[in-house]
Amino acid sequence: MAKISLMVLLLILLCSFQGSSDKQLAISLNVRNGTGDDPMIVLWLEKEDDEGHRTFIKTLGLFSKDYKYYKELKLWNLKSRKGESRKHVDSVTGATIKMNRRKTIHIPQNIDGHNLLDGTYLLRLSSGKDKGKVFQTFKIFIPENLSAETFNGPGYVKSVDLKVINKPK
Repeated sequence: MAKISLMVLLLILLCSFQGSSDKQLAISLNVRNGTGDDPMIVLWLEKEDDEGHRTFIKTLGLFSKDYKYYKELKLWNLKSRKGESRKHVDSVTGATIKMNRRKTIHIPQNIDGHNLLDGTYLLRLSSGKDKGKVFQTFKIFIPENLSAETFNGPGYVKSVDLKVINKPK
């Protein structure tokens, strides 16, 4: 009887572990109404330790017509310079998000051994226009056990919707 109970317990633990890795974080960026050039937007991940220090983890998305415009997003440039290769940055680059539009990206809950839903991670977002105003203060602490939530912020991105979803099979 004890062997069966232990096997059932192990099976439950295995299934719950596999279930957590089958999750994704859907991140929807909602761009404000506006005129003129469409904004360049960069989204990256940081981890905060017990003392409040933040460590750059990874760039999750770059949205602009050309990489050369990202030099104006100084905070991201400074943080990502030490931890990322240009090859990785090129792999997450996407087209500009037009004004009054929405762009959704999906990232795994577990990235390179980091469980994004353990309550210690935050999304950072910078947005700006070429030779225009740059906004760098949009921060989202990803809540532990998030299901769905909307975060409002400054800049060309008016809000970000986060939702935990199952990976498509």
